[in-house]
Amino acid sequence: MLLALVLTNRGGIAVKKEMIRVGVYQNEPKVFLDEEGQVSGFFPALMNEIAEAENLSLQYIPCTWEQCLSDLEVGKLDLMVDVAYSPEREQRFDFNQEVVFNARSFLYTMNGITVDELPDLDQKRVAVLDGSIQEDLLRDRAQKLGIAPIWVELGSFRALFEQLHQRKVDIAVANEFIGKGFTQTYDNIQRSLLVNSSQIHLATPKGKNQELLNLIDRHLVTLKNTPNSVYHQALHHWLLGFQPLTVRSPWVEEVITAVVAISTLSIITIIIVTNYRLKKELIKRRLVEENLKQSDAQFKGLIQNVPAALLRYILYPDGSIQIPYMSPVCEKLWEIQAKDVEENANILWDMVHRDDVTPMQESVMLSAATLQPWFHEWRTTTPSGKQKWLQGRGNPKETSNKTIVWDTVIFDVTEQKLIEQALQESEQKLQEITNAVPGAVHQYLIDRKGNEQFLFMSEGIKRLYGITPQQVLDNPRLMWEVLDSETQSRLKSLVEYSATHLTPWDCEFEVTLADGEKKWIKGNSMPMQTENGIVWNGILVDISQQKWQEQLLATQQEILEDLAEGNDLETIFTELIRLIEQQTQGLMGSILLLKGKQLWHCGQSNLPTGYLKAINGIEIGKGVGSCGHTAACGELVIVADLETHPFWEDYQDLARTYGLKSCWSMPILSSNSDVLGTFALYSHTPRHPTPYEKDLISIASKVAALAIERKQQESLLEEKAEQKQLLTQVATRIRQSLDLQLVLDQTVQEIRDYLQADRVLIYRIKGEAAKVIAESVEEGCISILNKEINDPCLQSPYYLSRFQEGYIQKIADIDQADLEPCHRVMLRSYEVKANLVLGILQEEQVWGFLIAQHCHESREWQGGEVTFLQRLSEQVSIAIQQSELYEQVNLELQEKRELAEQLHFQAMHDALTQLPNRSLLMDRLQHTFQIYRRRSTEDEIHFSLLFLDLNDFKQVNDTLGHDAGDELLVTVANRLQRCLREMDTVARLGGDEFVVIIEDITGESDAIEVANRIHSAFAEPTYLNGEVVNISSSIGIVLDRPDYNYPEEMLRDADIAMYEAKQNHLKYFVFRSSMEISDR
Repeated sequence: MLLALVLTNRGGIAVKKEMIRVGVYQNEPKVFLDEEGQVSGFFPALMNEIAEAENLSLQYIPCTWEQCLSDLEVGKLDLMVDVAYSPEREQRFDFNQEVVFNARSFLYTMNGITVDELPDLDQKRVAVLDGSIQEDLLRDRAQKLGIAPIWVELGSFRALFEQLHQRKVDIAVANEFIGKGFTQTYDNIQRSLLVNSSQIHLATPKGKNQELLNLIDRHLVTLKNTPNSVYHQALHHWLLGFQPLTVRSPWVEEVITAVVAISTLSIITIIIVTNYRLKKELIKRRLVEENLKQSDAQFKGLIQNVPAALLRYILYPDGSIQIPYMSPVCEKLWEIQAKDVEENANILWDMVHRDDVTPMQESVMLSAATLQPWFHEWRTTTPSGKQKWLQGRGNPKETSNKTIVWDTVIFDVTEQKLIEQALQESEQKLQEITNAVPGAVHQYLIDRKGNEQFLFMSEGIKRLYGITPQQVLDNPRLMWEVLDSETQSRLKSLVEYSATHLTPWDCEFEVTLADGEKKWIKGNSMPMQTENGIVWNGILVDISQQKWQEQLLATQQEILEDLAEGNDLETIFTELIRLIEQQTQGLMGSILLLKGKQLWHCGQSNLPTGYLKAINGIEIGKGVGSCGHTAACGELVIVADLETHPFWEDYQDLARTYGLKSCWSMPILSSNSDVLGTFALYSHTPRHPTPYEKDLISIASKVAALAIERKQQESLLEEKAEQKQLLTQVATRIRQSLDLQLVLDQTVQEIRDYLQADRVLIYRIKGEAAKVIAESVEEGCISILNKEINDPCLQSPYYLSRFQEGYIQKIADIDQADLEPCHRVMLRSYEVKANLVLGILQEEQVWGFLIAQHCHESREWQGGEVTFLQRLSEQVSIAIQQSELYEQVNLELQEKRELAEQLHFQAMHDALTQLPNRSLLMDRLQHTFQIYRRRSTEDEIHFSLLFLDLNDFKQVNDTLGHDAGDELLVTVANRLQRCLREMDTVARLGGDEFVVIIEDITGESDAIEVANRIHSAFAEPTYLNGEVVNISSSIGIVLDRPDYNYPEEMLRDADIAMYEAKQNHLKYFVFRSSMEISDR
């Protein structure tokens, strides 16, 4: 323990004398070393007084600000003076409880240069004290505002102002006490924008010297409450340069003079706030000066017309208070008569929010003790129950009998506070939304000098590129380094064109990440001209899956086209391997056909010739490499490391010789699941296949199976094809098309031409239903195409089983044949005289029938004709099998495309209500805005935005539970959709907020009609958990106007109008102008 505290018999404290190491730095006039090297300033005067009273020995140790804090943190110093409190510093140090004083920090500039708001710091050279609270605060605000000042960190405040004086920096940041001295030293420097107000304390190392801080607090309280104490003398001498005020005017003039003394700027313009913008962290105030004339009549007129409350507040030495005067505005502000307050001033204190009473009392007492201007913000509750935010300021005067008098002005800043809260909530929602988007949302700037910078990057960049948003903000080149030179050039051209023409850019490109992974990215971005340059708001999305699916489909299509062209297996497999190797970049493909118990290569690949020769003709078996095992067991085998896998134990030397490290093998299976061969991919690095590579292997094996089976069937048919040239022609046509319907239509036409029949058709059986799906019919005969036929004979289990065994029905004349009566009646109904029926089989089941008919004459069916139809039915069976396999492959790809579409839908829609989310809303709003912007200004067709917020929604969640709340939101969404036209859009922003876009309306009345319709829909009873819940909402309405430059401005004003409606308990409020809102 630094101090040993001993309780005396009188209850006092005796302090054992011990050396206390106190850090001091150059921060004149608070603490500094003078020209003679002596420690001087406010804090040394204060600490010397305390040390003398407590018999302490102080050792002042000079250091720079950063060094002082570092030494204090590690215990090389026992105490540090002049430390502004912040939550971050509280993690490092302990602070005394009693505030020494409040210090305001300002921006200082050269004379004639003004800084009206923090965004003006963008690209300016801003000098800050290294490690100061001002630096931390400004950096944080700059990041939130999306601006990029050029920070110049210096070791002392003197260096800050010297560099500003020499124009080496544009702006310096310092507290008012330091700035006051330097503005007197340098006549070309002026004080500008207020940055913040800090509470100044003393600090000790974390967890140490708490007794010392308690001792200092006790003396501070006593010194601050004692007039003319060393504390007040030092405060006036070093910091305030105190001069007594002399007021000789009458009472009214005193009030006005006090109001003017609050600031060099006019009262009127302080409280007139124009054009609140949620995009700004602070509300822009524009201040103008007015000359006040000296007559009492003009003073009284000003008091009556000032839209702020003026009052005189008196604090007597015994602690009692009095308010002898209140302006008329006070009565409106507090909803109480002035005479009541004059009789009992404590009425106003009773209205102060309980959490604000103590801080407000402390601010009044501090102003009374130091005679510094009083400034405070607090909440008050009026008799009607309204809660308001008030802001007060006034100058204290001390009379001869120690009475303190403040002439005070009070402003209603409720709207400002609500907007600040809305801004904070909006920023939080924006962060949540961007983090939920399946991609990387970003804001990119190219300034007027051509320098690039990312102003914002969402967390999605981690998933895309494996880097953090901060890394991108610090080094924008990281976003270009993942691109090859050609892609960089292409993207830069797009960005340049977009900047020149202010048009969006949209592009798909491939990136290579640090770990070698490749991805396809889709980027689109919308440019916006700003005073700092061109800013693009955009998003990057991973479309690798979509690209892979497109590539798979293209690969499959090429192979199927080769197959349809009738090429031999060697040619088809060489092309298949080539396409797969192109898609996988560095992998080597192999197709082995199973002949007996051996595997033989078919098709050329990039595998070494020596390796191909070594394994050609290999015997299959369990554990015999990847392909041998796959062929023996009919299963996928993935060997990620050939050096360690037991299947490759006998082939490791061979693999090493040719640098092969991994092998993945897939069986080529027939439609009957018989193994026909294997398809494999090899890699020179040990690894597992990617999902895309697995899909490629699967597609390749299926296409290979299709080719093999197709060739096997062709071989069987070619042996008999010589019997009839016509059969060959029909078979060729079948091979050349994957369109099953086209094949069937051509086939029935060729058969009818060959047989000279009246009607040839293909009759499809599917379950209990049967339908004619292809037909060629002679003119004059009825057509039965697409008709469902219920034939109780052909479709009976008995006949179906016979057709499976090869039965052929030959009827030369239905009147002479031995037929079931119902079968004869059915044939006559379709004008059939002679009938020939052959079964079409698929996997040994009757798929349908090939039928030839004569309608007017009987006919004996010849054996050659029947043989011809038998062979053609086999061809039809092959075409069907081929089509079904092709459809199966396409179905798999279609399912993947549908999954991608589903993911896209989920990304753009609210999961609970299925309404468009904020991203889709902004896209549609931008589109609608552009459409109506292009229309003539004389066009009376408009569109409108409705911003809805449910009233008392939190009460539903709190009383009925969040499930009931979700059900209520779904009900609201359904009712909103019911109230709108198909062309209109309703979206959920989040929580209980909804936005409606209404197009093609003639004016404000149409939008109000929709709002009324919504309120009527909400008025319908709603049942949740067996209880009736009343739904109501506050609606903000805004109509498109020519002065809107961006759709975001409309959304902002609709939000403001909604809050206006909610605050005034209105069903809706129409936003017509910001002045209208201000005047309410």
